[in-house]
Amino acid sequence: MTTAKSRILSGVVAHIYAQAVTVMTQLASLPIFLSRWDLDLYGQWLMIVAMPAYLSISDVGLLTSAGNLMAMHQARRETAQVNRIFNSSLAAILVLVPLLAVCAGVLLLVFTFGLSVNQRTALYVMILAALLTVASGLFEAAYRPFGKYPRVTFLLTTARVIEWAGSIIGLFIGGTLTSAALGLLIGRAISSLAMLALARRDIPEIRINLRTADTAEIRRLLSSGVGFLAFPFGNIVTVQGMLLLVGAQLGASAVALFSSIRTLTRMLTQISTLTGRSMAPEISLLYGAGDERGAAELSTRVLWRIVPITIGAALLLAPLGSTILRLWSHGKLAIDGTAYALLLTAAVASSFWQIKSIRLTATNRHAFLALIFAVISVLALLIAALGDRRFGISAAAAATCLVEFSMIIGTNAALRRV
Repeated sequence: MTTAKSRILSGVVAHIYAQAVTVMTQLASLPIFLSRWDLDLYGQWLMIVAMPAYLSISDVGLLTSAGNLMAMHQARRETAQVNRIFNSSLAAILVLVPLLAVCAGVLLLVFTFGLSVNQRTALYVMILAALLTVASGLFEAAYRPFGKYPRVTFLLTTARVIEWAGSIIGLFIGGTLTSAALGLLIGRAISSLAMLALARRDIPEIRINLRTADTAEIRRLLSSGVGFLAFPFGNIVTVQGMLLLVGAQLGASAVALFSSIRTLTRMLTQISTLTGRSMAPEISLLYGAGDERGAAELSTRVLWRIVPITIGAALLLAPLGSTILRLWSHGKLAIDGTAYALLLTAAVASSFWQIKSIRLTATNRHAFLALIFAVISVLALLIAALGDRRFGISAAAAATCLVEFSMIIGTNAALRRV
């Protein structure tokens, strides 16, 4: 039987693969897309890709809540309960995803939203891909209780590679926003079917049987999951929302610059993110087994390993940003030093609260922290909106920094409440 340490390490390795894929696809996307499109069209693509991110909250936090609860039940060897929760989640997703797809299609048919036919078509295709991604959260919830989180992380990351490759194929075949989006959707659909086949082999303990779905269980999951909505909402506001704001106030070229700088600095945040996600299943299991003290000790040990690594990585990356961006964009983008420094600082600050917050998010005790994050994210977007025209993308970077430092205080306050 594997140990908690080995599972966390395996999870970290899987997330390093995930981070490598994120970095490589983002680094490769800029020159590849700019080889076929101009900077303005690429900026439009980034905004179209950003818009469906709002659908990441379409499961109403249900799958995250289900994954935590399944892990806690499995810690007590309650496999029947695990299956009941899984099938209840599956039933909810089978209703929500098609319903949202139809609603989105009707809206884009009836209203133009100031978009061309090509832009609206591409947007709808990206919405369908986003909904498939939401449904894929079922795989993570199913693998997690059985110590196979690294495995599902590897599979979900590989799915991202396939969908990205699909978008590139679509780009070169059609050369339009719609063709690139269709390529991405086809890649996501193929990878989802492959994951379904693998899941049936990897986790035989999970039995798909919708007759065991329980409406009372769905209501319970929704009640718990609503609190999780604030996290994707906050992320959407601070990540995609900030991108759309920059585009609206400063133009598509500014979007490309801000997005590229932020991509560089967010590599640092992935250190704490990948470690925290790897640790989360173990926190759920410890809490489910009644070992709250063990969960706190594990969190503290991981925190003081990750923070120094993040600081060191930031110091290493700081002098290289200008050169990296120039080479990456083939000389088409020049770094904004102020925005770069602020986003590096934000990335370091993020590591402090990301790890500590796992004690709350992995045990469905996240409501207060989630509320703090949502409120701060909205305030930060408002601050950026007021400052973008005067200070350019540095205002958006400063607002991002504000969110991370505020969350350090907020996480400590939320932990004191439990």
